[in-house]
Amino acid sequence: MYEIGYKAPKEKHGRFAEDKNVQETFKKRCKLLFDLLGAVTNKKVLDLGAGACDYSIEFAKMGADVTAIDLSKDRMEFGLKQFPDVTVKCHESSMENLPVKDKFDIILIFNSFRYVENKEKVISEIKRVSRKGTKIILIEQNPTGAGRLKASKEEQQKWFKPVIFDKNFSKIYSTTYFNYHNKVPKKIIEVLNKFRLFGLFGNEYLCIYKVKE
Repeated sequence: MYEIGYKAPKEKHGRFAEDKNVQETFKKRCKLLFDLLGAVTNKKVLDLGAGACDYSIEFAKMGADVTAIDLSKDRMEFGLKQFPDVTVKCHESSMENLPVKDKFDIILIFNSFRYVENKEKVISEIKRVSRKGTKIILIEQNPTGAGRLKASKEEQQKWFKPVIFDKNFSKIYSTTYFNYHNKVPKKIIEVLNKFRLFGLFGNEYLCIYKVKE
């Protein structure tokens, strides 16, 4: 489990990954997000578990007012140093105790909620910094996905279905998909394509929720 102030490992995700397939997936995921969200100019965006600020940077480039939260200031600074003209407000903090009082229009949680110990507390904090109409984007590993064939049992135990979000917010969009084709055996991909089973076995799922109250 990560702790506040941990030193960033060598980046393997998003725009900073050495694997070109991972970089390409990042670009496709960003396109999907902005197609779904529409214009984000002047929108207040909160990026939880921001890592190297991959998505914070993209939202900022699109004109959003972005705040990034991560346990590692070192990791956030690593990403932002590559984009000196981009402005992102950064806070080294856990999701359980958000150091912000603003209300946000969009909240993004990318592949980080599964590491949280007190998930109920995070939901409470999300509600505190939300307003009616706030959109919450949750992207996580799919526990029934084909990606589990390449994952350790320890890692699989952290994967979960977004039930806690379903109970607290109104789901307006969901999908699952393969994020790294090169890590799933080709024959499996062919079978899943043939029987249209991506919805069950995609490596990742992406859900968008809306705050009603």
